[in-house]
Amino acid sequence: PRSGVATALGPLAASAAPLAMFVLGLYLFDQRSLMRRAEPGVWLHVVVRLIVGPVLTILLAVALVEWASLDRTAARILVVLGGMPAAVTTFSIAQQSSVAPARVASTVVRSSLVSLLTLPVLATIAQQLFA
Repeated sequence: PRSGVATALGPLAASAAPLAMFVLGLYLFDQRSLMRRAEPGVWLHVVVRLIVGPVLTILLAVALVEWASLDRTAARILVVLGGMPAAVTTFSIAQQSSVAPARVASTVVRSSLVSLLTLPVLATIAQQLFA
């Protein structure tokens, strides 16, 4: 059974990610001229996040399947999650802290767009490696 606090805070917790996406959308609309170009380092972050990170995750997953007790289904999930784009909640934190919100927004948007290409590839690789 859920406690009263969990029941009261459940809807609030469930609205955090959609609210963060809404705030990011408002920011992007307001700063659309800034979003046309990426600040230095944004593309590097995207490449590390969506290519280098997943390659390291694949290597780790292969090692854990071979030498530890990681099952193949968990390895497939690990590989796909390792290639997810930058989280929208990082933008909320950056904006509230006034720490490069334009750069973080640019990274979130660009990594999300590139992940449309990389995630299916990662899912295929994961399926082939850990079938």
